[in-house]
Amino acid sequence: MISLSSIPRPLLTASLVIIGLGSWYLASQDNGKTISSDQELPHVPQYFVRNLEMTEMGNDGLPERHVETSSLIQYLDDGTTEMESPRYNFYRQDGAPWQVKAEQGWLSSDGELALLSGRVTIIRAATKESPSFKMVTSDLRVQPGSNYMETDEHVNAKSGKDVIDAVGMQAWMGEPGRIKFLSEVRANYVPR
Repeated sequence: MISLSSIPRPLLTASLVIIGLGSWYLASQDNGKTISSDQELPHVPQYFVRNLEMTEMGNDGLPERHVETSSLIQYLDDGTTEMESPRYNFYRQDGAPWQVKAEQGWLSSDGELALLSGRVTIIRAATKESPSFKMVTSDLRVQPGSNYMETDEHVNAKSGKDVIDAVGMQAWMGEPGRIKFLSEVRANYVPR
């Protein structure tokens, strides 16, 4: 057995330099395994995160949005993100936040569009001025930066004892918030 201390220092240094240069040469060789700039990247995960919670703050230092997901995967080729059980909170200064929950989610690479699929539930807690609000739909498109969401699917909304069924909906969750039901609207209002 040869001890490193028994090898002359110049010989050890030269050996390490040769090994380092050889490793660099082998790593820099193409070997047909690299992807040229004109080839498409594979649609494989770039990274994944479990149990993510993230809060986005506004210019005033107050929370604007909060996102939670049990699993998040971002893809190498297009930078898109897939989420399991995503939950968004859209905060408002004049009232309770909007809470949006879905079974699945997809986010564009620039973060400007989120597609929420499966059962989507939208909730706003009761305030002094208005009763609680709950809406159930599917295939919801959300523009997080502008606090806007829409769907072309069936929507069931309940506020207190009032119930609305419709097909298609647009909602602005900022201030002032408003919801527009698009077609086949049936409403049952209970007098107060």
